[in-house]
Amino acid sequence: MVLLLERILNYVVKIHTYRFAVNSKKKEIKLFIMSYISINGKNYSIKSSLTIFSLLLYLGFKLNLVVIDYNGTILPREFWSLTLLEKNDQIEILTIAGGG
Repeated sequence: MVLLLERILNYVVKIHTYRFAVNSKKKEIKLFIMSYISINGKNYSIKSSLTIFSLLLYLGFKLNLVVIDYNGTILPREFWSLTLLEKNDQIEILTIAGGG
C-alpha cells in the first residue's frame, strides 16, 4: 500500500508551504497556497481538484475491496465520485487482507 501512495505524486506533491508563480511580463508574483490533506497518516498538498473516486482509480485500488474513512467517518461508495478532497481532509484507505 505504501508503494501505491507514492504514485500519487502526479496529482499530489509532498508537503510544501507555498508555491509561487511569476508573470515576467507584468512583474507580478502570485502566491498559491496549497491545500493540505492526510492520506493514511502522511501529509500531502493537492495540486488539483480530486475526488475520492479519482484518487482511488489513480492509485490502482480494486474498488470492491476498499473502505474509505473520510475525516473519521466511513464514506459510502455512492459519495466517492461526489466528494472532492478539501483542505485538512484526513483520508484512511482501508483494504481487505486475506489470511489463513
